[in-house]
Amino acid sequence: MRILLLLGLAMLAGCSNNMIALDDAGSKPMATNEVSSVEAPVKTTSAKEKKTLSKFMVQYKVWQGAPYKLGGTSVSGVDCSGFVYRAYQDQLNRTLPRTTAQQVLLGKKVNKSKLRIGDLVFFKTSFKVRHVGIYIGDGKFMHASTSKGVTISYLDNVYWASKYWTARRLS
Repeated sequence: MRILLLLGLAMLAGCSNNMIALDDAGSKPMATNEVSSVEAPVKTTSAKEKKTLSKFMVQYKVWQGAPYKLGGTSVSGVDCSGFVYRAYQDQLNRTLPRTTAQQVLLGKKVNKSKLRIGDLVFFKTSFKVRHVGIYIGDGKFMHASTSKGVTISYLDNVYWASKYWTARRLS
């Protein structure tokens, strides 16, 4: 019974953005397996990736725990696509579209096994609701969650693994 309860809570987790309309899926408990440390993952494949990771970790240290706010783009409240938008703007001086629906159309599709630091990872959290985060290596991604705010999670977390949709490489 305890396992079923935990699985049920895990399935309710997530920060979401509606692809049809910006409509909140509601506050939900976050899945377990959150990454509490702000230390950068150690595995990188190039100097460019190390530099990109370092910049995204600067963003994370400032934004960690920033509360979820549908349509928000500031440290006082941000949604998942708003966080991605701001991280790319603030750290890489690159302007992305503001919504998950527009962000998923960028760059080129990349296989989950070939993810690199800075790739956007997308999830289908329900029939109409989508979620986005930034891959930071070692199976982790940073994102804005409805219950935890800006956080780092594992792609292989039971909840996120079941909701994984696609990834896009912007460079």
